[in-house]
Amino acid sequence: SGLYINNTKINGQGLFGIARNGATIKNLGLTQSYIKGPDDVGGIAGAMYGDIINCYNTATISGKDNIGGLAGYIETTSNFSNSYNSGKISGNSYVGGLIGHSRATKGIINGCNTGTISGTATVGGVVGYNIAGTMTNCYYQTGTAASGLGNADDVTSKVAVKTASAFAAGEVVYLLNQYAVQTEYPEDWRYWTQKPGETGVSFTGSSAQVVNKKI
Repeated sequence: SGLYINNTKINGQGLFGIARNGATIKNLGLTQSYIKGPDDVGGIAGAMYGDIINCYNTATISGKDNIGGLAGYIETTSNFSNSYNSGKISGNSYVGGLIGHSRATKGIINGCNTGTISGTATVGGVVGYNIAGTMTNCYYQTGTAASGLGNADDVTSKVAVKTASAFAAGEVVYLLNQYAVQTEYPEDWRYWTQKPGETGVSFTGSSAQVVNKKI
């Protein structure tokens, strides 16, 4: 927490500016922070050439192009899974709640966004612009963006919009915990939880209770 970046001249701004060579960023969150840059700006990484797993952002992120809550840009070999954003994200084009611009052939798996996403073109509640891979078990809150994926409709992209009431009732946390593409919930994924009646989601702590059924 407490990270402040305001650099409008150098691309690749984030907690990690540019993460290369198959890097893995896991079990990490950014809170109470502000990041502003030109292109490739994200809470966890500006540009990612590796994996992001079990990560979250609640910070305010802004820039021009390729702006995302977790990462502004991710490459073809990246694995992006089990992560969320609740921060305010703004930019011009390729702006997304989780990822601004994705080329990840493995797709975006098991994530959600409740933060407001704004831009002038190609804006998505989950991903701004997706050129490869599919969205799997991803959700965004009504009113945060016009669609889940900036360059396709929700039916085509298989991204689901949920109301604030659905988030508050525990429906989205339930769906995230019931990820069923694999035979078992991946061992390295953290489980999801939330405070009763609140739209915000989080990962379980040592004393947290997992939401595993609809309330």
